[in-house]
Amino acid sequence: MEGYENELMEKESDCLQEASETENVNETPEEKFIRIGQRRVNNVLKQLESLGQLSNRRAHSYTKEQTEKMFAVIEKELQEVKEKFQEPKEKQPFSF
Repeated sequence: MEGYENELMEKESDCLQEASETENVNETPEEKFIRIGQRRVNNVLKQLESLGQLSNRRAHSYTKEQTEKMFAVIEKELQEVKEKFQEPKEKQPFSF
């Protein structure tokens, strides 16, 4: 039951965060980036900490292959997000 209650609290928190992301109409784009970015990074860090709790061998059993697959997908997604923040590369014209 405790897990269900935590899930409900997280969903409620997410809804409140989404509502607050549309507030502050007078803020600059940079201020909005900082406000939303801090919250989202902290949420990611919290989820990573939660993921790390799965490493407890007394409570969980896993294989090296499972953890490699898990981290591969996380690293792939992280790389894709990092690329979105990079300056666009200038396209070279096609030639033979």
